[in-house]
Amino acid sequence: MCLLTEGQLSQLNFGIDRGIPLKIHLDKTGSCRSEFLGNQDYFSEISSADYRERRIQKIAECLTSTLDNTNHADLKSAEQSLVVKTAKKFCQKTAKQIARAPCIDSLKRQLLASRLVIPVKAFSANPGFYEFASKNYLYHYLRQYNHRLKVNPKTFELKILYENKWRVWSEIKETLTKPIDKPKNQPKQSWVYGPKGAQNKDMYHWKELTPYKYDAPEKWGKRWVLEFCTCNESSPQKTGDHSWFRLKTPNGEIYSIGLYRPEKSGVLSNFNEPFKIKKGHLMQPDLSEYYPCNIHTIEYAINEETFKKIKHQVEEDKRKDEELFQAIEINCTQYVNKVAGLAGIYLPTKKRIWRFITPRPIENLIDTVAPYIPAFIKKICDVTAAVFLNMLMVFLGATKSDPIVVNGSKLQVRPHIVSFWDLFNPDKASLHHPHTLGWEVHRLVNKWRESELKKLQTRHNQVMEHHSKENESSKKEIYRVKKRMENIRFDLPPTYKKTLPTKS
Repeated sequence: MCLLTEGQLSQLNFGIDRGIPLKIHLDKTGSCRSEFLGNQDYFSEISSADYRERRIQKIAECLTSTLDNTNHADLKSAEQSLVVKTAKKFCQKTAKQIARAPCIDSLKRQLLASRLVIPVKAFSANPGFYEFASKNYLYHYLRQYNHRLKVNPKTFELKILYENKWRVWSEIKETLTKPIDKPKNQPKQSWVYGPKGAQNKDMYHWKELTPYKYDAPEKWGKRWVLEFCTCNESSPQKTGDHSWFRLKTPNGEIYSIGLYRPEKSGVLSNFNEPFKIKKGHLMQPDLSEYYPCNIHTIEYAINEETFKKIKHQVEEDKRKDEELFQAIEINCTQYVNKVAGLAGIYLPTKKRIWRFITPRPIENLIDTVAPYIPAFIKKICDVTAAVFLNMLMVFLGATKSDPIVVNGSKLQVRPHIVSFWDLFNPDKASLHHPHTLGWEVHRLVNKWRESELKKLQTRHNQVMEHHSKENESSKKEIYRVKKRMENIRFDLPPTYKKTLPTKS
C-alpha cells in the first residue's frame, strides 16, 4: 500500500500547477518516495507510454490508497482536505489523456466516495447511485445543508434524506432518475435538493416562491433584505459568470431566484449564435447556490411591502412564462436590474463591450488620455468600435430569434439588431455583464460603505468628547450615529437610488 504524506501531496500539487512531472516509487524499506523529473512539460510527458503506464498509474494508485485511508468528519472538512484537493486536480489534468484507464476510474470512484464521506463499496451495493451522484454533483447539495448519507456498515445499503424521511436508495432510485416528459428546448431536472433533502419536483416549473434554505436572521439584523448575487472571477469569463438575487426575511427564510436559458447546458451551444433571442426560464433556487464558485453579494435593506411586491412580480413573471434571454440586453443581470428597480435601485451594470475584450493596460491607457481628446473624436471612435462589434454580433445571431420564441410567446419579440442604423448605435455594443455587478459595482459599494462608516466613527468620537448625561441632544445624536453605523452595510450610494423602468 502506497500512502502519500502531506508533504508529498503538496509536492504533487506544486508539480501539477507548474507542469513539472513527478515520479513516485517505493524504496527498499517499503517507504513511498517522490521526486520531480526536471522542468519538462507536463502534457508532453503525460502523452508518453512510459508516463501513462508507469508514473500516472502509480500516482493514481497512491492517491486512491491515501483517500481510502483518510477519515473525514463531514463533507465540508472532506472538501477542504489536501488529499481531496490534490486528487481533484490530478483527475482534471489527466482526464483527456487517459480518462478510461482502470487506475483513473478507480481514483474517481474513491474520490467521489471521499467527497460524500461514504465507503467506496456503497457504490457497488447500490446500483445506479454512483452515476446519479457523479452526474448531479450530489456532494454540493449535501454540503449546502450540512446533510450526509447513511450507509449500513454490514450490507453497505445506502439511505438518503428524501422529503424529510430517510429512504433506501433502491426505493427512490426510479423517482430521482426517471426522465421528465417535457417539450424539447425546455430545461429538465426531475429532482430538487432542499432543507428536507431530495424532493420529487422540478426547479424550473413552480408557481409560488418558497425558501430554499433557512439561516439565523441575526446575521442580517432580522431585516427584510434584497441581496444581489454574482458568481464571477476577477476577470470576465466567456461562460460561467452569472447573476441572481436572494430575498431574506426577519424569520430566517432565504429565497433564491435566477434567470436561465436551457441552451447554456450544452458546451457548443454557447458558440451557436449566442446573441439571438432565446426562451428564458426562472429557476428557484438558482443553481449557482450549490457550486463552489466565488459568490459576491450586495445586501440592501427593504421593507415588507417591497418584499411582497418583488415576490408578487416574480410569481407573475413565472405564471406568464414569457421571459426571454439574450446575452447582451435580456440576460440574468438585467433580470436582477429589473428586480432592483422594484426596490427603487438602479445598478450601473452597463458597459461597452470593447472593455471586456481589450487588455487591461490598453484600457487604462485609453482612460488616461480620454480627458484630453475632443468630444467629437471620442464620438467617432465610439461609433467605429460599435460598427465593428455590431457587425460581428450579426454573424453571431443578433438579428435572429429562436423559432420557439417566435411561435410560442405572446410578447413582441424584437431581436437585438433590427435595422442597418443599429450597426452605428454604441448602445447596441454595450453589455450588462455579471462581472460588472460582481466586481466593479461590488467594490464601489464596499468603498462607499467604508468611507461612510469612517465619517460616522469620526462623528461618534466628536460627540462622545463633549457628551454629558444631562444633554438630551447629544444622547439623540449618539443613538442616531450608532443606528446609522449598524445600517450602513445594508445601504447603497445615493446615486443608485433611482427608479428603474420595468416591464410587467
